[in-house]
Amino acid sequence: MNQVKLGIIGLGNMGSAHCNNILAGLTPELKLTAAADLRQSRRDWAKETLPDDVVLFENGDQLIESGLCDAVIIATPHYEHPRLAILAFEHLSLIHISEPTRRVVIS
Repeated sequence: MNQVKLGIIGLGNMGSAHCNNILAGLTPELKLTAAADLRQSRRDWAKETLPDDVVLFENGDQLIESGLCDAVIIATPHYEHPRLAILAFEHLSLIHISEPTRRVVIS
C-alpha cells in the first residue's frame, strides 16, 4: 500500500491527538513525515515522542514549503487556518483543517 506522507501543523491538543492516532496504527494509509509548531515546548514534546524520521519545523510555512509531505493537517488556532490553507493549496493537493474556517462566497 502506498502511504500518504503527512505533515501536521500545530501540536496542541488536536495536533498531538492526530500524531498519537497515526503512531498507534489507526490510520495505516498515513505516514507522519513532518510536524510544526511555533512553541518550543511542543517541538520538544515532538522530539521526545515522535519517531526520529519525523522532521520538525518551527512554523507551518516551512513545513508546507519543504516538499516533504503529500498532505497536511492544519491544527492551529482558527485565525491561522485561511493563510496556511492558501499556502498549502499552492504547494499540496490534500489539506485537512481541524476546525471550520470561514465560508467565502464569490459571485
